[in-house]
Amino acid sequence: MFLTDAELLALLSQGRLVTGLDLDTGPAQFNRASQVQPCSVDLRIGEIFIPGTPDAKPGSLGTPTESEILLPGGTAVVKTLEECNLPPDIGAIGFPPNTVSAEGILMTNPGHVDPGFKGQMAFTVINMSEVKFHLLKKNKIVTLLFFRLRQRVTRDLGERLDEGSSEAVGDSVGKLLGVLSSDFLGISARVKAAAETEEEKTRREVLAAETKTRRNTLIGQVLLAVVGIIATCAVLILGSFAVLRGEISDLKAQVNSGREAQEVRKQVKVKKQVQVRKRSDVRNRAARVKDSVSR
Repeated sequence: MFLTDAELLALLSQGRLVTGLDLDTGPAQFNRASQVQPCSVDLRIGEIFIPGTPDAKPGSLGTPTESEILLPGGTAVVKTLEECNLPPDIGAIGFPPNTVSAEGILMTNPGHVDPGFKGQMAFTVINMSEVKFHLLKKNKIVTLLFFRLRQRVTRDLGERLDEGSSEAVGDSVGKLLGVLSSDFLGISARVKAAAETEEEKTRREVLAAETKTRRNTLIGQVLLAVVGIIATCAVLILGSFAVLRGEISDLKAQVNSGREAQEVRKQVKVKKQVQVRKRSDVRNRAARVKDSVSR
């Protein structure tokens, strides 16, 4: 049977199950913010280790950090701030609280806690989301459900270990840091490669758009030049037509003038012929008169 909040608080007040908790008193110990919930206890982040960190750098085995921004695909090893102190007749089951798992954080090895376990818990967390996650000391990281066995075990975990629990946990952290990658399955590298591919694609699209724009601009300039040439030719042709019309008008005027001159000449010729006939008539009449007088 899982232990209730009242049973948990009674054992915790005796220094059993977990030490290092910030326990409230009075009604506050039963509110939502309390580390003790109806049948569970929330443990907090104590130390943070980052795989692949050089020695003596923050996040290395000898120099844990208290704050770390876990990038998408990022991996970290976390030790709890509190220490467990389980008696031989009580075990526990651990899992990430909803506030953590809802952010896309995967915890790979919380599992169960055997009776007799003493010391800090250590486990791997992986950011499986697409956004950053802030690991910060004293933030809740694991929830433990405690259950009582029907009888105490024959030999609890503390009795079975060759070394103390704390050293065993330290060894487990060292082993985890030795085999884990800071980038789970190379997600960051793949994201970076994908981003570079997308950037290259965008660059090609921009280049194609710029080329198209330059081509369209050049075509527009050529069309404008052609239109200008056509307009110029049209103006020249229209001007030539105007000149030709003027010349034709002049020729027509000249032709008309020629015709008028020819008509005048004809009229003058006719008048001369009339005058000649008149003078001839006058001479004939004078001759007849003269002949008449002579007779």
